[in-house]
Amino acid sequence: MPTLALCVITGPGDASDLARLMESVKGVFDEIVITVTTPEPEVNEVARRYATNLCHFKWCDDFSMARNFCFAQAKSSFIAWLDSDDFLKPEDRAKLIEYKNGDMAKFDVVMMPYIYSSNPDGTPAMVLPRERIVINDNTHRWHEPIHEYLSLDCPDGKMTLVDIMVTHGRNKPFDPARNLMLLEKEYRRPGHSLRCEFYYGKELFDSGRVLEALPVLTKYIDAGPEFNDNKASACIRVAKYWLDAGKYELVDVWQTRASSFHRRTQNSMC
Repeated sequence: MPTLALCVITGPGDASDLARLMESVKGVFDEIVITVTTPEPEVNEVARRYATNLCHFKWCDDFSMARNFCFAQAKSSFIAWLDSDDFLKPEDRAKLIEYKNGDMAKFDVVMMPYIYSSNPDGTPAMVLPRERIVINDNTHRWHEPIHEYLSLDCPDGKMTLVDIMVTHGRNKPFDPARNLMLLEKEYRRPGHSLRCEFYYGKELFDSGRVLEALPVLTKYIDAGPEFNDNKASACIRVAKYWLDAGKYELVDVWQTRASSFHRRTQNSMC
């Protein structure tokens, strides 16, 4: 019977979120690996209460390094990952138990819908597919210090999407300055990725540092092939700048560029 580990990294202020997550997944996993990146007593106490494998990682401004360290501690045949401010609703917990005991071993990568934000009435507002379970064969590693992603190389037919929702529900206030600090540090590093350029420009723009964001975003857009959704998103932000400036002919230029990357952006400024 294949086994399933849950890997979680947790940091400052996460005690209540981590406890909620752990309560929501009771009875699902064969192994719970919690990697603590903070000396906060409250966080460590919660982690000790639930972890079957508790480990500590000295924070170094790199989420991928922390996640890869956490993955490396797992002994199970498959690894699932969740953030400490995620949780499973009871119906999704039941579905995951059924899936684990049924079809899980057929696939190397399992995608699940992620309810990233919800409306006031509790209905999903933004749902994104995310990789959630991977085979534990040391081929799936995390990349990028922030806005990290998991490599998903696997044979044809070995990736699937299942109808098991993961819900995001942050309790502690979001700190956009943290993301900007980490992104700026990576952006200044020679050889940074195009993905870093996009997220750095996006975070600058969204935090109100628009004039700093524009050259970063335009440089990213004019660079080589990259994820089309990100290219379109960068174009829309540039178009928004020109809309606010009243330069409507330039709005049309950037709107057209956005739609060249993704047709659904065609009317995004209307």
